[in-house]
Amino acid sequence: MDAEYRELTELQQKLVLAYTTNPACIGKVKESAIAAGYSPKTAHEIGRQTLALPHVKAAVMRANYEQISGQAATKAVALLETVVDDEKAPLRLRVDAAKTILDRAGLSAAKPQHEADQDLLKKDLSAMRPEELNRFVREAGDVRRKLEARLAALTQHQH
Repeated sequence: MDAEYRELTELQQKLVLAYTTNPACIGKVKESAIAAGYSPKTAHEIGRQTLALPHVKAAVMRANYEQISGQAATKAVALLETVVDDEKAPLRLRVDAAKTILDRAGLSAAKPQHEADQDLLKKDLSAMRPEELNRFVREAGDVRRKLEARLAALTQHQH
């Protein structure tokens, strides 16, 4: 089984929960580790090491995604709509809010393909959405096949 999808221990689950949802601990390693039940003496270091594990990192990302994609997303969209409709708000702010709404709905002006490819190459794999990761893997396979074909042609040409 891939390390990123390994099950969390009970302490790791508590750490992820504290780190992502407890208002007193959100984003705070030591406080989260103590809330999870780790020793206060070693909480910072053990918490840092635990949060760096690939399967724990993935759990933190999933927890954050679940929070953001739920009620927080609804509130954010409602706020953006309020800004767009507020005729007293600066025009630049209203335009930015409208662009954000359109972008999140997938309706923004598409970037030229080479810019989109560059953005994807710069993105950390753990931060990619499933469709981006699939595209990345597919395109990497295409590049690999092209390079293998070129190498085979060069090898044949030398013989």
